[in-house]
Amino acid sequence: MQLIEKFAIKKGSVFHRKHLLALGRDDRFRAGTHLVYIYELAPSEQAINYPCRLGRVLYVGEASRATLPTGGRFGQHIAVSLVSGKDPGSNITLTQYYHLGTALEMSVYQAPAQERKQCERDLLMYHVKVFGALPMAQGITGPTYLVTAVHSHGTPLPTEVINRHFLFS
Repeated sequence: MQLIEKFAIKKGSVFHRKHLLALGRDDRFRAGTHLVYIYELAPSEQAINYPCRLGRVLYVGEASRATLPTGGRFGQHIAVSLVSGKDPGSNITLTQYYHLGTALEMSVYQAPAQERKQCERDLLMYHVKVFGALPMAQGITGPTYLVTAVHSHGTPLPTEVINRHFLFS
């Protein structure tokens, strides 16, 4: 894998969500490119307390599109707001961090065509090996975790269970 670009992303900053959307027009990320990318917390942010050690990686992904720009995938990850967004490619955790003002970074790597999925798996396995868990935002995409679905979800659980396990002072 070869690093193509690293982006600092923060709501209200010089590079924000609309710039991610515009990467679909960047020739480096045109249709047919094979990419692996990593979203992480910026060095200015507090690290995540993973089981084995502190870490910054939130999400590892891969992308390649035959006819549409591959870079179009990046803008999908962060929904329009904390309460709206119906794209199943949105990532609820990345969306939360972004809209709450957390500084993020995204590194984009060129991957060999036949190896991008394996590169993604290797990065995920390495993360588990070093940190003891998958990256925090891994697996938080798709129709189940649409921003609108999460926001409107009713919680039919007993109050005592909610209070015991989910409310901390």
